[in-house]
Amino acid sequence: MAVSASDPAAPPAQAADWHPDRRVAFRVAFLYFLLYHLPATLTYVPGLNAVIGWFETLWQGIVPWFGAWVLHVPIPADSEVSGNGDT
Repeated sequence: MAVSASDPAAPPAQAADWHPDRRVAFRVAFLYFLLYHLPATLTYVPGLNAVIGWFETLWQGIVPWFGAWVLHVPIPADSEVSGNGDT
């Protein structure tokens, strides 16, 4: 017996597998988005000032390391927040 597409008992169609390059790109983009927006999101939750301070300390260690060892930037990257987006 054939199952028709309009049959409510039919199993849902599965999405095609992603190419490995696309999976890696999605994971990198998702992590970037999460890490970029996490501090701003945490400021709306009361009582998480310690977590925000820990995250900023961690971020100030990661940014110079990533710039020097991964991107091979010859000068240290500045991760300090100036309060202005025009830096």
